[in-house]
Amino acid sequence: MVVLNKIDGQWDELKSTEEIDAEIQRQAESSAAILDLPVSQIFPVSAQKGLVAKINGDQALLEKSRLPLLEAALSEELIPAKHDIVCDSTESEFGDVTRRVRGCVGSVVRTGRPVPRPGSCRGHRGRVMRPPSRPGRSGGVCRAWPGRPSDA
Repeated sequence: MVVLNKIDGQWDELKSTEEIDAEIQRQAESSAAILDLPVSQIFPVSAQKGLVAKINGDQALLEKSRLPLLEAALSEELIPAKHDIVCDSTESEFGDVTRRVRGCVGSVVRTGRPVPRPGSCRGHRGRVMRPPSRPGRSGGVCRAWPGRPSDA
């Protein structure tokens, strides 16, 4: 997406609406060609006139600013794309944490001892992963973690 701002510079009372629209379209096509993008990804707007229109409740000026077209494109394309990126990133991070936890738990199960150092099982962002404390639990592997307060 490319925003071609300040189209109000083309608004000239001596030109017809068709002439103004044709010039804005020509600039959008030229920008698309230079950037090797489809012209549908170029959004000519007047952000300043759009803001003025919103403040003053001037629907005609808002439409002329073409800001609603950009807002619609952002809500239909960019926001869902960002959602997908966040989901993919979250899934990746949880997968990493899951692998680390499984490795630590597997080590405890195989050896019957906790991981030798608390720092050897680090989770997301380097935080030390410790087993949760369980009130009323006696003995067991969790009690042997170095530096862990006793359940007493």
